Amino acid sequence: MLKAPGSGQSPLAQEVSGEQGYSTRLSLSETELTVIRQLVRDQYIQRIEAHHPDKINLFRNSSMEDHHLLCQHVDHEKLWPKINRILPQQSVEKIQSLPFMKELEKAYGAFTLDDVEEIGYGEMYWRIVRPDHPTDVGPVHADYMFWALGNGKMPANCFRVKVWLALFTEKGQSGFQFVPGSHLLDIPYIGEKRGLINKPRLLVEEKDLALIPFASSPGDLIVFHDRLLHGGLVGGHKTRVSLEFTMIVPYHSEN
Repeated sequence: MLKAPGSGQSPLAQEVSGEQGYSTRLSLSETELTVIRQLVRDQYIQRIEAHHPDKINLFRNSSMEDHHLLCQHVDHEKLWPKINRILPQQSVEKIQSLPFMKELEKAYGAFTLDDVEEIGYGEMYWRIVRPDHPTDVGPVHADYMFWALGNGKMPANCFRVKVWLALFTEKGQSGFQFVPGSHLLDIPYIGEKRGLINKPRLLVEEKDLALIPFASSPGDLIVFHDRLLHGGLVGGHKTRVSLEFTMIVPYHSEN
């Protein structure tokens, strides 16, 4: 028989697989938050400098939280498709060495990171969401829907767990929203071509879902089931920046 590692003893893993479908037990230390913010900012600055060198000083002298005040100087949409927000391997390895990742290993055992884009290493990618731009986030969904529509590959005898980290957020106004317990429901959806891939579209109205905000301060994180309904929360007065990744966790054999 196969069982999820950590499911018998880890409170975090029990919360994710149990009735609520998520856990907010972990958070980043101030040092961890500073390290990850800097790695993301380095990529952000390098990308802008490569495409808008005449504007780079505007961005170097500002926080990423102020991106919405400067974005008219660059082509935001062309700068930030997902592929340009995947951290380089060296940055991923740096994050993997941080204590919070060790806590995830304690909860689930050894795991790898998903590589949906097939770049050759486990993906960690960040999002940048302006306060007055709902189009900076996608519609509410559950991640398993993407896999079911043929996006990405799944090793045998494994399951997925998603992690979302707040780097710059305004508590309760921007960040992440979700429907507790929705991983236990069979939500109807269809696939539709958006961009280059098939993406899910729910056959229920978002206004009819019991979405609640993850009231996250910078450094807070949520670990959640890949069937949990969730989406971006757009609001506040500053640009939101977050980091996310998907854990691929092997089931353990139980005699």
